[in-house]
Amino acid sequence: MKPHIVFLAAWYPDEHDPMFGLFVHKHAVLLTKDFNVSVLHVTNYSWDGNGLFLSEKDGVSIIRLNISTQNRLLRWIYFFVAGLKAYRYICKKEGRPVLNHVHVLTRMGVLAAWIKCRRGIPFVITEHWSRYCPENSSFNGVFRKAFTRCVTRKAAAISTVSLYLARHMHTAGLRNSKPYSILRNVVDESVFKLKNSSPDKQIKSFINVSCFENKSKNIRGMLDAIKELILKRTDFQLILVGTGIDFDEMVQYSEQIGISEFVRFTGLLAEAEVADLLVTMDFYVQSSFYETSSVVIAEALTCGLPVVSTAVAAVPEIVNSSNGYLVNSTKSTELAAAIDLMLDSHKDFDSQQIRQNALNLFSKPAVLKQFNEFYTDTLIRKS
Repeated sequence: MKPHIVFLAAWYPDEHDPMFGLFVHKHAVLLTKDFNVSVLHVTNYSWDGNGLFLSEKDGVSIIRLNISTQNRLLRWIYFFVAGLKAYRYICKKEGRPVLNHVHVLTRMGVLAAWIKCRRGIPFVITEHWSRYCPENSSFNGVFRKAFTRCVTRKAAAISTVSLYLARHMHTAGLRNSKPYSILRNVVDESVFKLKNSSPDKQIKSFINVSCFENKSKNIRGMLDAIKELILKRTDFQLILVGTGIDFDEMVQYSEQIGISEFVRFTGLLAEAEVADLLVTMDFYVQSSFYETSSVVIAEALTCGLPVVSTAVAAVPEIVNSSNGYLVNSTKSTELAAAIDLMLDSHKDFDSQQIRQNALNLFSKPAVLKQFNEFYTDTLIRKS
């Protein structure tokens, strides 16, 4: 019988928002190979009412706890009472867990620390949130900081999705008796395949995939770079995939600055559709102001695409001279210059080597190995 592990996840996809925390679900699905995985996650939909919603997807048993009240104190009370009730249900249905795995602090960490105190079940943490980083800097509040620091001290181990995030969590006073581990986001190498080998094309294509939130993704800056680039050359097309709060504004902006002929907006695409599109591209481009760990860059590299990206946050951990160009500024002029260079040199990069290096970090076997090492050390020390 497989050991039982419970994900206590603040971020997780559901029927209302199938993209939110999708990378956490991918981790859960990956672990079903070696573990029985249950997920308890929390939502705050006002229209759903307070309650527990049960489902199963991709071999993962999921309980969604919805808290509809907007009163902060009542929300905390209901979260704690209903969260413990949901956890007891998971234990009754699936058996006592050997480990709880918190994804995204702070509330789920408090719940895990309480369970450890009462039931003796250890917990580990994986943080995905950029709030500790200077570009975001939203880790505020005396009580939040105190609770979070207490939880991280009590955790058996802590991991993040990038060294950059780990450094800034440590700077924020989130300490643990062990060094932080890195658990990379997983990319399905059977879906994201090696890019097509194609002869020289008259019109070159490059792509960006995002949630269209300009505050972090700097879509406007990318469009400004295209505006500058068409003054020099017109042998390209940018494909923008995704949707989000700033989608309509970005479409209108591209029309306003006269670049619609060179930019195609696809809207939201399924993962397989994104993968099919990536393998037809010449390279990938990203202009973010900050990133904790870019899943889409990992997917592009797995397809063997070279990358042009702003050198922000965790991006330099995975993009270097062997697989792309880093832009040391978010200014559109510098991004335009890097795209211009890549349009002429993308074929100089070794796509097979780019893919192999990406597989070593992000493939299912690689990430499963990272998890097993992370868990094994924790469980051995427990026993």
